[in-house]
Amino acid sequence: MNLEYYVINAIYNCRNTYYLYYYPEDSDKDSLAMNGEILLRFESIEKIISYAKNNKMKLCEIDRISKYDINRLEYLISHLDDRLNCSEIIDFWNITDTICNSIKKDFIGNKKEYNFVYNELFGGCNTAVNAYEYHPSFDKNALISIKKVLKECFILFKEYII
Repeated sequence: MNLEYYVINAIYNCRNTYYLYYYPEDSDKDSLAMNGEILLRFESIEKIISYAKNNKMKLCEIDRISKYDINRLEYLISHLDDRLNCSEIIDFWNITDTICNSIKKDFIGNKKEYNFVYNELFGGCNTAVNAYEYHPSFDKNALISIKKVLKECFILFKEYII
């Protein structure tokens, strides 16, 4: 396999941890690199570069590291209102799904009952080309669903990432 790896950075209380993200050729699910059943974790960007070089792994876009600020996630959970930053929430939702793919754990955000909320959040990211700008509004029940998923994200980040 000729996989391309990308670096992601989890930040919590000013502590940085780095991981290798990839999209397997034989799967439709993205993953984080593992050492057996444990996520590969690095304390610095230099260590991740050295590891990749020693293991002949192709690192891509090393100057564009995806960052996930877990303190920000914690803040979002306690300050949720109908003026959400959809991109920020979708980023946490998606990387949590990736973590769960890697450790082979079910993620609440993948349940059908959350599809509508996910789709509305995704639409609010305004990633479609030549589309009008979309700003979804969320009722109380949708906000409760989003909060429930974000709490699960936080729990999984605390258990497996930080």
